Amino acid sequence: MKLSARIAALLFAAVVPFFVSAQKGSISGKIIDTKLAEGLIGCSVRLEDGGGAITDYDGNYVIQNVPAGTHKMVITYTGYQTKEIGGITVKNGESTIVDISMEEYSSQMISEVVIVATARRESMASLTILQKNSAMIADGISAETIRRTPDRTTSDVIRRVSGASIQDSKFAVIRGLNDRYNIALLNGAMLSSSEPDRKAFSFDIFPSSLLDNLIVVKTASPDLPGEFAGGAIIMNTKDLPEENFLNVNVSGGINNITTFQPYTTSQTSSTDWLGYDDGSRALPAGLPASTDFRSLPKDEKINLSQNFQNDWGLVEKSSAAPNLGVQLTGGLVTPADRKVQAGATFAVSYNNNNRLQDAQRADFDNSGQLFSFNDIQFRNNVLFGALLNSALKINKRHQITLQGTYSANSNNSVIVRNGDDFEQQRFIRSNSIEYTENHLLTTRLAGEHALNDNGLKLGWGGGFNRSTRDVPSLRRMFYTLNYDAEEGESYQAFVPFGSADPFRSGRFYSTLNE
Repeated sequence: MKLSARIAALLFAAVVPFFVSAQKGSISGKIIDTKLAEGLIGCSVRLEDGGGAITDYDGNYVIQNVPAGTHKMVITYTGYQTKEIGGITVKNGESTIVDISMEEYSSQMISEVVIVATARRESMASLTILQKNSAMIADGISAETIRRTPDRTTSDVIRRVSGASIQDSKFAVIRGLNDRYNIALLNGAMLSSSEPDRKAFSFDIFPSSLLDNLIVVKTASPDLPGEFAGGAIIMNTKDLPEENFLNVNVSGGINNITTFQPYTTSQTSSTDWLGYDDGSRALPAGLPASTDFRSLPKDEKINLSQNFQNDWGLVEKSSAAPNLGVQLTGGLVTPADRKVQAGATFAVSYNNNNRLQDAQRADFDNSGQLFSFNDIQFRNNVLFGALLNSALKINKRHQITLQGTYSANSNNSVIVRNGDDFEQQRFIRSNSIEYTENHLLTTRLAGEHALNDNGLKLGWGGGFNRSTRDVPSLRRMFYTLNYDAEEGESYQAFVPFGSADPFRSGRFYSTLNE
């Protein structure tokens, strides 16, 4: 045999086993009780042509090395009606998801009842059954539904829940009750307020791509804190994956009012595109406390004020960039037939959006119009999120999870105002430069243990959460020109009573840590 023929034969012998093994896929899903929407432990899942699995304490199952083609599955469980699912299509190298709900035998049943159905994806089944049979009034939305929407933040998702709305693009209003009457929970841990002067959580902090599901509970429940009258918004992040995967999504957006249009902005720091300031907006080092500053002589106050940067100027740009979104998600998991199964899910999400708005503002009283302003606002919003969830399953009856999430949300906003102050008989020009950044870090170590086959479970958990909100160097400057000013006279900066006023002319700094 020639050398080339031998090499071809060896390559064929090496490739054929790999090709044959690749002609297989897997079937996975969750089996739940129709009434309670809870996973069934130890449920038998069997393929008619061979192969099967037993559900774990959460009701999840995975059947691996299933030949490509169409299959029929039989599900049996003590005390429940046997169910047959046909028409399950398995493709090469892919996992087919089949979620199933099981019904208990009724007391009037004498003989065996077999329910035959066609395979379909029922990923919304558990949420639907939970809402139908729960003693609480609750509504929710799953990750599958979220993926079909353009929603970018959790506040966008909440808008789609019945009885819920969003105020100021970030605060939840449940059943007509505003933010102070509602609470937020992430993976079972209560989230603190993100605002310095109100009891409210800003839901635009958290990217929607990191959610596995979102449930809004509108009535009291023994397993929830009793600190709400409107609703409890429960956010759950992605957990143990069913198979190894890696997804990369890139998106863009164009707004004909903003994109490629000229706009006015301010000086930025080198890390603004990541959602945080690099320190260039921070208070200068060496400044005394406010009480000490007030007692200083005038000359010393002037010298200290020179430590601040002269960053009051505005920057004119010729074209606003399109909106950009990038998302990377992945998961690793060991085979489900092992006694000890380990896995992890990770996700990174990044969005950078620009928005240009033109607003007309006016005020009136009984004597007539007081002022008329035209505001042009440009806002750059950066939303960054990261998630890492890992889990360890032991004998399909015990699970220990370690979860961590981090998100950063920043807004760089510039408002340029022109108009008339009819009451004071003067023209007005003013501008506002505001940079706000919010950060949220959550960690959680938890465990769940199945104590018997009747659904009795023991759960425990604990974690550390940190929420910060910074407003470094909010700058406002107010200029006036009297109606009777002489021709050629320029606008004058207006600093009331000779001291800074953050509402008209001055700087403002704020930091919130919880």
